[in-house]
Amino acid sequence: MSPERGAEATHIFQRSLLLVSGVYYPIEVSPRWLQPLSALSPATYTLSACRKLVGIGNTDTRQPDGCAAFSSDEGIELALIGAVMMPLGLWVFGRIETWAKRTGKLKRTG
Repeated sequence: MSPERGAEATHIFQRSLLLVSGVYYPIEVSPRWLQPLSALSPATYTLSACRKLVGIGNTDTRQPDGCAAFSSDEGIELALIGAVMMPLGLWVFGRIETWAKRTGKLKRTG
């Protein structure tokens, strides 16, 4: 285990999240079994909020573009994801760091 391998794993995880979140193409065109995974990706909610803020994809003519179109739902969803994922990430990092120190794997090669 080395930091370089961790970076590789991070890229794989990041690309997987972006694949299901609608960054590359709309969620609706992905396979039906893959669509529910978009609800687990924070990028889905961030992308939706950014699109609303700049006025892209607003099909509701009663709702204005820009900041007024940004609903509190996106903010609440992003805050909840952050409230869960940040402590979880810190806990996982602490466990991995403790294991790496104990086994002597915490070193940089090359």
